[in-house]
Amino acid sequence: MRFLERLGHYLGVFLILVWLGYSTSVKAASLQIEKIFTKQEIIQYKTTRIYAKIKETSGDDFAGYIWLGIYKGDTKISQTDKKAIWIIGGDSSGVFWDIDIAIEGEVKFALYTAENKQEQGTSLGEHTANVLADTDKDGIPNVQDDDDDNDGLADEQETNLGTDPLDPDTDNDGVPDGKDAFPKDPNEQQDTDGDGIGDNADTDDDNDGLSDADEEKWHTDPKNPDTDGDGVSDGDEIKDNTNPLDADTDDDGYSDGQEKDADTDPLDKDDSPANAGETDTSTGQDNNSQSQSSEDSSDVNTGTNSNSQNSSSNNQTASNKDNTEAKKDTDLDGIPDSIERKYGLDPYNPDDANKDLDNDGLKNKDEVLKYKTDPFKPKSKKVLGVAVEDRTYAKLVLIKRVFISFLIVFIAIIIILKYKLRRI
Repeated sequence: MRFLERLGHYLGVFLILVWLGYSTSVKAASLQIEKIFTKQEIIQYKTTRIYAKIKETSGDDFAGYIWLGIYKGDTKISQTDKKAIWIIGGDSSGVFWDIDIAIEGEVKFALYTAENKQEQGTSLGEHTANVLADTDKDGIPNVQDDDDDNDGLADEQETNLGTDPLDPDTDNDGVPDGKDAFPKDPNEQQDTDGDGIGDNADTDDDNDGLSDADEEKWHTDPKNPDTDGDGVSDGDEIKDNTNPLDADTDDDGYSDGQEKDADTDPLDKDDSPANAGETDTSTGQDNNSQSQSSEDSSDVNTGTNSNSQNSSSNNQTASNKDNTEAKKDTDLDGIPDSIERKYGLDPYNPDDANKDLDNDGLKNKDEVLKYKTDPFKPKSKKVLGVAVEDRTYAKLVLIKRVFISFLIVFIAIIIILKYKLRRI
């Protein structure tokens, strides 16, 4: 038992001496930077490895921590995590850090060591490097990048335009300079028709002859001059009474644009390019040519003036066509297409006739046919220079009609009484 007690005592003393010797070796250790290196030119925001080799020069072992402090001038920007390190006396050990640097220009790296994490540490030395700016973080430094801010405009273009080559959105409107038709105007971003007027200020963005407000009424695309892609602009379609949302208004198999080119009627299914200029197989002549020859022959035999006859016939045809168009009601809602177009209603939608779009208590059909008011505005008429509600105007119209009817009846009675008195 005594032997074991003595052995335990000696072992305890030995461990204490070892601990004291270790502590002494740590404090007595002398460290110096043997080598620290990285690229002399670092690219901003790009992960860079910094490697350091530390040598213990006193012959005593060192156990502790090592880290980097990053400085811009004398200002500390950041520091790396503290790494544990063990260096045998007289030997060397390497350590590295992978870091991203957000600043640009000359940067200083200071190497620190300490026995524990809580200490501020002792500086072993410094290393400097130049960080090349990389505004768009694409891994290409600005000095080698044709488009520093990656906004779609080359730096040279930005200089010529007066925009900032280091700011992808010079006017801060949320649209990159390269996609912004007006990169220096925060109120404009697009110019659909290329007329130099931004869409926000332009009343006809696509320059199709139909204002943006009218395009909303017709449900056409204000950014596309030919919504249905038939070769006729939306504005011309409204003028021609064709449907800007239907490439083939009369459903004859030919687009409105094809009919316009062929000089046929895009509103008449029977008048299509397929029927125009048909050839008579028995004679091999164009029907139009035969007709013209026949007319010429008739003129010679009768001595009549063909121009006069043709003019009269054409006028009659045009008149009949106009009357037909005026009465045409494609959606059969009781409102002629021409009137629906005039007031911004849809001639292909029968449901809009009985709606009240402006919530004024009057159906659209009554507004455009009976009272001639705007179905989109509750106050579209003036009485004695004062705007009144359409409902009030409608009542005034009815009163006016009743009064006129009464006046006509009254005048008729007077005339009849006069006539009877004369006979007496």
